Amino acid sequence: MIRLALEMKSVLLTAMATTIVSSIPAAATPAERGLAAATPVVSRRVEPASARRSIMIGDRRIDYTVRWSELVLTDASDKAQATISSTSYQREDVSDQKSRPIIVFFNGGPGASSSPLHFDAFGPRQRVKRNPAADAALSDNPASPIDVADLLFVDPVGTGFSRELRVGGGKAYWSPRGDAEAALKLIRHWLRENDRTASPLIIVGQSYGGTRAALMAREVGDLNVAAMVLVSPALDYSAGAAAPGNDNAFLFDFPTMAVTAWHHGKVPRADHDIVSIWSRARDFALDDYLRALALGSRLPETDKAQIAQRMSMMIGLPAEEIQRVNLRITTQSFLERLLATENQLVGRLDTRVAAPVKKPLNSTRPAAANDPSLGLGRDNVIRSPAIANYYREEVGVRTDREYFSLTLDVNFNWNWDETLTGTTGSPRFWFTTTPNLSQLMREKTQTKLLVIAGYFDLATPLLGVEHAITHANLPMDRVELLALPGSHSPYDDPRNLAVVAARLRALAQAATPLVTAKDR
Repeated sequence: MIRLALEMKSVLLTAMATTIVSSIPAAATPAERGLAAATPVVSRRVEPASARRSIMIGDRRIDYTVRWSELVLTDASDKAQATISSTSYQREDVSDQKSRPIIVFFNGGPGASSSPLHFDAFGPRQRVKRNPAADAALSDNPASPIDVADLLFVDPVGTGFSRELRVGGGKAYWSPRGDAEAALKLIRHWLRENDRTASPLIIVGQSYGGTRAALMAREVGDLNVAAMVLVSPALDYSAGAAAPGNDNAFLFDFPTMAVTAWHHGKVPRADHDIVSIWSRARDFALDDYLRALALGSRLPETDKAQIAQRMSMMIGLPAEEIQRVNLRITTQSFLERLLATENQLVGRLDTRVAAPVKKPLNSTRPAAANDPSLGLGRDNVIRSPAIANYYREEVGVRTDREYFSLTLDVNFNWNWDETLTGTTGSPRFWFTTTPNLSQLMREKTQTKLLVIAGYFDLATPLLGVEHAITHANLPMDRVELLALPGSHSPYDDPRNLAVVAARLRALAQAATPLVTAKDR
């Protein structure tokens, strides 16, 4: 049974600025890939750094040590290629460290650092979003689960302070398999270095980080994985490939389109709430809409017109326009057309966000990269001086590198053409990573799965996420789907963050250490 938690509280409008997801066609054409600028190359690694700090969680003072370090990745001949870095937070007043849970966090992209999960949600220090210059300050974060678990944040190659050590050194790690192997290598290295291989492990991956976590799931059977937590995950790529003959994307987008149109006042508001609007659209999508799409060109024009009219009443676009495209409204078309009369473009990562339509900020990249809820300018990189200063001034990291919160240059150079061993075996976009999760959970009967999604996310829409986890042969008694009234980063709202933080704390408190023969 899925415990679908429907949080009914209203949320504040918050713009997202630091995460990108697989819906931006990382399937860039060769020409588009050629336009991607080279990522910075450095000559040597940066020395590790650490500092002692404290924070108040509730009425308790928590003393902790923060450590930053980077791991050099080498090729088969032991030649240095690139670095991958991590930031850990370990509570000091713990007598039995081996029994203490560790929560590992990474975001997605590809090309995103861990900064959204780190500095917007669960790290002991967070960005002050009320400041108009959102990158100007950090403050203590009382929502951080540092009181119940140690924390490890991972910045993949090319993100954060992680860099190539030679030209082309990142290539081996800019693919689904190479990326997952590098992240797991870092995690294993940290566990060994800190004598924590028996500690309960909770792995949190967002967006493409869900792909990374699911690929890693094939190789973590020897670790004490207490839970996998997937936030707005990209898991089943066949659901997102709006290719001829594949109608999944149209079905899965539809309920999110409906709540978006309702939010912007393009359909009658009446007394409906977000949950009932989404649920009604979901029922239609999986019933009459599914049958109409399945008939394809056999669908009579009169029936097509009727379905188009019903769709129009739910998603706010003209019925004639819907009928003209054979009932198949693409994501980008919906975002551009919903508020076209007001000359507004709707956000993909947060469909509550809208901004005036402007000339393309950067015409060489996909339209999805100009999402107003993403926050990219003309450059393909989002830099964070505040985070860089935090590392230099509070942690003691001695580097003049810029901190890359997001880089599309990594995204556009991603190798999607490899075949993903251990999934369906099909190339790019026609694969699913969910069998890896099923295998892990069936081999490790204590492992739980928490999946979190936002109603206003058209990058990894809620229905697509629901479909992926209900068609994966998972032990559903250990699976929870938490739907929140939020965006692709549903923790952006303080009320949603409180809900998610409570779930993480509960998972950490229920986790148990691995008992080895030596311990018996």
